[in-house]
Amino acid sequence: EFPGVIFTEGTGDSNRSALGIYRGQRGRMQIEVEVVGASCHGSNPTAGLNPLEYGARIIVEATEQIKRGEGILDNAFLGKGTRTASWCKLDTPSYCAVPQKFTFRFDRRMTVGETPEQCVADIAGLPAIEVARKAGLTVTGPRPPPLH
Repeated sequence: EFPGVIFTEGTGDSNRSALGIYRGQRGRMQIEVEVVGASCHGSNPTAGLNPLEYGARIIVEATEQIKRGEGILDNAFLGKGTRTASWCKLDTPSYCAVPQKFTFRFDRRMTVGETPEQCVADIAGLPAIEVARKAGLTVTGPRPPPLH
């Protein structure tokens, strides 16, 4: 008895032919981080706490972590797990203001041996999150995004 499911989908590979056979999808999850600061007018940015700037540091640290191969396993058949920043939303009162909130998500593809809990923990342990909190910003997550 086969312990799985086979889905078929038309694929294209310009190097081989119009149709090809590809290995299945790895496990997928979204991981959301919300950084809330203090908005103020852009002419006096030191009066606020910019969540975009602190959130950007979190994204950069997460990218560097992956480039170093930290927290990513490799499987001979499915390949390495992956993570990338894939979505964001900025809440700001105007284009000339320090924003109030920056929410972003990572697309995480897990391979054999990786767990959702560890994927979240890898981001939670980034030093930039603690830096943002110590500066007075509220960081919620990382966590799977809320269901709507």
